[in-house]
Amino acid sequence: MSIRTKGFLVTLAALIGGVLTVYIVTQTILMDGFTRLEEQDTRLNVERAFTALTVEHAEIVRSLKDWSAWDDTYKFINDLNAEYIQSNLTDTALVNLHLDIVVFADTTSQVAHSKGFDPHTRTTRRVPPSLMEHLRADSPLLQNTPDGIHGILVLPEGALLIAAQPILTSAGTGPARGTLIFARFLDDDEITRLAEMARLSLQVLPLDDARVAANVARDLARAADGAVMVLPVNAHTIAGVTLLKDVYAQPALILQVRLARGIVQQGLATMWSLIGVLVIVAVLASSVGLGLMDRAILKRLAQLSQSVKRIGAPGDLAARVAVIGNDELTVLANGINQMLATMEQSQNTLRQNAERLELQSAALQSAANGIVITHRDGAILWSNPAFAAMTGYDPREAFGKNPRDLVRSGKQDQAFYKNLWKTILAGNVWRGRLINRRKDGTEYAEEMTITPVRVHGADISHFIAIKQDITERQHAEEEIHRRAKQLELLYDAGLTLNRVLEPRAQLETLCTIALQATGAFDTAFFGYDPARRELLFEFGIGNVLDPAALRALRFPLGEPRGIVGAVAARGAPFYLADVSTDARWIPLDSQILSAVWIPILYDGELRGVMTATHTRRDGFTASDQQLLALFANQIAVAMENARLYQGALNAADRRAVLHQASQDVIAAGTDLERVYAATHRATEKLMPCEAFIIGVRDETWQENRAVYLVDRGARVPGFGIPAHQGLTGRVVATGATLFIDDLDDQPDANVVHFGDPTHVRSIIAVPLRVCERTIGMSSAQSYHQRAYTQDDRVLLEMLAAHAAAVIDNARLFEETRRRLRVLEALSQMSTALRAAKTLEQMYQVVLDKTSALLNANAATIWLFDPAKNELRQVVARGFPEKMTSVKPGEGIAGQIFLSGATYISRDFKTDPRTSEINRAIVPHGLRGAGVPIRTAQETIGVLFVSVQEPEQLTEDQVFILTTLAEMAGNAIHRQRLHDQTEGRLHDVQTLRTIDLTIASSLDLNVTLSIVLERLLAQLGAVSAEVWVFNHS
Repeated sequence: MSIRTKGFLVTLAALIGGVLTVYIVTQTILMDGFTRLEEQDTRLNVERAFTALTVEHAEIVRSLKDWSAWDDTYKFINDLNAEYIQSNLTDTALVNLHLDIVVFADTTSQVAHSKGFDPHTRTTRRVPPSLMEHLRADSPLLQNTPDGIHGILVLPEGALLIAAQPILTSAGTGPARGTLIFARFLDDDEITRLAEMARLSLQVLPLDDARVAANVARDLARAADGAVMVLPVNAHTIAGVTLLKDVYAQPALILQVRLARGIVQQGLATMWSLIGVLVIVAVLASSVGLGLMDRAILKRLAQLSQSVKRIGAPGDLAARVAVIGNDELTVLANGINQMLATMEQSQNTLRQNAERLELQSAALQSAANGIVITHRDGAILWSNPAFAAMTGYDPREAFGKNPRDLVRSGKQDQAFYKNLWKTILAGNVWRGRLINRRKDGTEYAEEMTITPVRVHGADISHFIAIKQDITERQHAEEEIHRRAKQLELLYDAGLTLNRVLEPRAQLETLCTIALQATGAFDTAFFGYDPARRELLFEFGIGNVLDPAALRALRFPLGEPRGIVGAVAARGAPFYLADVSTDARWIPLDSQILSAVWIPILYDGELRGVMTATHTRRDGFTASDQQLLALFANQIAVAMENARLYQGALNAADRRAVLHQASQDVIAAGTDLERVYAATHRATEKLMPCEAFIIGVRDETWQENRAVYLVDRGARVPGFGIPAHQGLTGRVVATGATLFIDDLDDQPDANVVHFGDPTHVRSIIAVPLRVCERTIGMSSAQSYHQRAYTQDDRVLLEMLAAHAAAVIDNARLFEETRRRLRVLEALSQMSTALRAAKTLEQMYQVVLDKTSALLNANAATIWLFDPAKNELRQVVARGFPEKMTSVKPGEGIAGQIFLSGATYISRDFKTDPRTSEINRAIVPHGLRGAGVPIRTAQETIGVLFVSVQEPEQLTEDQVFILTTLAEMAGNAIHRQRLHDQTEGRLHDVQTLRTIDLTIASSLDLNVTLSIVLERLLAQLGAVSAEVWVFNHS
């Protein structure tokens, strides 16, 4: 390829690169700015559309507040008078209010009146039934909050803009008599009107609309309220969407605004115009530059090239090239001419020496060993290629020079060379080995034979030296000797490990042998502490300068400032031929010049780091490093064997402790607190246990409870834990042991702390299992990381198996005792009810036994009065007294009376079923249940109880409460029948007495006086009179 072509290609490449660079920079800076402006404009327009929708809501709410706080409406919801409907709920009124639906709901969440209107046909239509499904007692539309509620409600018939306000007087006072609801369909006409108002291309789409990608609705649901997503539709259109939530605060609709991408289109036009101008300027500049280069340089180079070709074709070295000008090309032409002159001179010299070179080459050129012929004074006369390959000096470099100036290494002293010259000058052959240096500075071992040469019996005139490179052979011999010594040391190390059982002595012996085998200055061992994740100096062998200073150092795992920690983290050996080249080296001893670090690994687990240092740079060969690695493996095996040996001894001791601990747990018997404490003490004997917890499954409440907790020696109160949360929930749910080395490494661990969570680091949590049931969890916890081993896990699981059986038996025993107490209490109540003489005594018996059995803090009894057709409160304890009577079906008592079903309330004060009159006097905090009081034939009243803890009655407690109510109902019914019988007998006796008195007296005044006295006494009246008709 010609220089002209290369220059053109380089220029073209530079031009293309410049254009691409301008394009990338423009695209990155300019277009990104336009894109951000476009997104900002889109978000503003979405906010405009949302504001328009908000204005429509505000219009509905404003009209609704005028109507709901109005005396006419307040009166209408009470009597539903037709005059109100005819005057206010006309089609014209709905058109003026721009409403489609009006609903009046009373305080019982029943629709008192409703009206629907079709604005398209201007006719009345039915209110959608689907709307009525949302008008339940628990609906947010009927909660009658002071500010009311408004929002969107999506029905099968379409989306509604809906608002609800409590019905109050014109003064805004209550109590509220119900709820007034206004609604308007958000149909296509309404959306078109909103779009025209905001002057936007506006759409309101369902969440599952095909025009909305599934991921868009999902991402908007996850985003914050009011979040706007900008979505490019194509090169000319962009869309902004936001989520509209309904009155239940759930995603309902998507508001979408589409806009033309004018900003980005203008940015693209600007960018391409700029690039076009730059391309034109670059093309013009490149064309001018290429033209000048061709005229000033390329044409002269072509002429010079043609001249050289003319000389080289015939091989005429006497010819010369033309020299023109005074620049770099002129210098090049002069250099070519000088080269031609030198070549001409060399050609003549070569021709003269051709015969002699051919003779020498024929005799010695093919020799395998290096051959050198020298004059008597040692100057080299000739050398063969083998000598050049050995030393790096070709025959021309070596010619005329003395070998001492070429290859002497300085390894041999003057006495050596004096003996050599004495031998050959005496005419004898010299044989020997020496170390020489090649041209590149490397040394090699050489075996040499020097033979003196005499011509026609005269004195010695030349010497012939035959040289053989024995470097590889000598290295092989040294390596064999080294390997033999290393194998001997490794064998000795194996014998030592078999003789010595103490771990520290084993490590020191191995490090001592490694020191001897490698000739190191010293060796040292750094043990690994997995709890702190750091390495500590344990001992050193050899010339360790300052052991105390080393012991004071800490090398965290992976710490970049220390080589020991870095080697341990990498798990691979590290050799530093010159310690001064690494800033991490800690210079405790200036004699140390090189060092090697070998990690001690067993089955991939870090046990420590062995180091060896040398007083010579690059003091350790590859063989030394391999040997140290073998010693490191032996150290790892020795440490593992010592650990297993010690572990076997510890396991035997811990099994004995486990057996005794299990006996102690079993001996605790049926007292759960004693069982928990015995399990805790046993765990403390077996393993580190700064914190301890026992959690059990509570089937009654469908939750887990922490029943026994100790944190650093102090008891912690128990608490409930929702199912599947915390250690207990996880272990009970999976039935598997949970083993955490370091809680800080598991930030997502679902752990409910009972103490100080910043200090708990290691955790073992094992299931308490009985047969196939998991009844709870036992957990030992430590404030140190990696405090537990797998042996601890096995021991705790074995202890948990014994504890689980004892705990389950104790819980069954406790449950049996509890049920017996309940049966005994019911029997006592039955006896007490039969012994009661009056209804008031019975009421007190019912309240006493109910409070005792259910741990209730309040109770009250309501009975039905058939004469007045109402339920009235007859006795109360903890509940307000003299609460207002209610009709059947009114309030909680009336509804329970009619339905005959048990009702559980979390707060009687805020319960929507509580009558408005009694709500004002019921205090907060009363929560519990109400059950019907029945006889064999009918329901005669309601029994209420309030419990403080827990907030919800169990099924067993509800059953007990129902049983108590039935016993109370039968007893009250029996007492009522007894009182009625006594009253009737008394009436009969009184009538009999009156009859006898009248029969025995003939005086009318006396007879009438007796009748009036008996009548006043019988009826409890305060006055009575008799009128007698006088016929005359």
